[in-house]
Amino acid sequence: MPQRAFCDATDGRRGLLLANRGLPEVAVVEGATSELALTLLRCVGWLSRADFSTRRGHAGPATATPGAQEIGRHRFDYALIPHGGHGLEAYADAYAFDVPLRTVDRPRHGGTLPPAASFLRAEPAAFILSAVKPAENGPGLVVRGYNVTGDPLCVTLAPRGPFARAARVRLDEEELEALPLAADGSVTLEARGHEIVTVKFE
Repeated sequence: MPQRAFCDATDGRRGLLLANRGLPEVAVVEGATSELALTLLRCVGWLSRADFSTRRGHAGPATATPGAQEIGRHRFDYALIPHGGHGLEAYADAYAFDVPLRTVDRPRHGGTLPPAASFLRAEPAAFILSAVKPAENGPGLVVRGYNVTGDPLCVTLAPRGPFARAARVRLDEEELEALPLAADGSVTLEARGHEIVTVKFE
């Protein structure tokens, strides 16, 4: 089955999450014990063959691909993250692994940032951030995420820096409703089960 950033296998008491970068195919092989199988290379001699025992007919053009054997040295980046229970606590680690820290070399200077800070705080952990970007029309910051559970969540978004206004917007960033800003500049709103939520800070 395809997956974008991770696959998680759990019995409800303990689990194992497999996070990856650029390895989008995984399978759960069930037997006496379950195993996670991650496809590292797909080396084929043909784009499609009609003689598979698991499928009748072709799945694409019957074209030979003699150069697709991927012979040589390869490097793969993946991580195993054991966890207890439902695995929500491991999701943030998996997404952080998917987007590694990027460093930029700059000359030494004083700077204005504190020793530790968060560009954006999102709570609870069951609300997964999927985008933080400039607004498409006009100044502002757009924050998008989704409720990974089937239950309603009370979500708090707290960006760093002062914003004068916040609004819940559609995916195309058209405003739905204004949101009250707390004293610390955060907003609190409800996300229904599996709902995508987009907020624009101006």
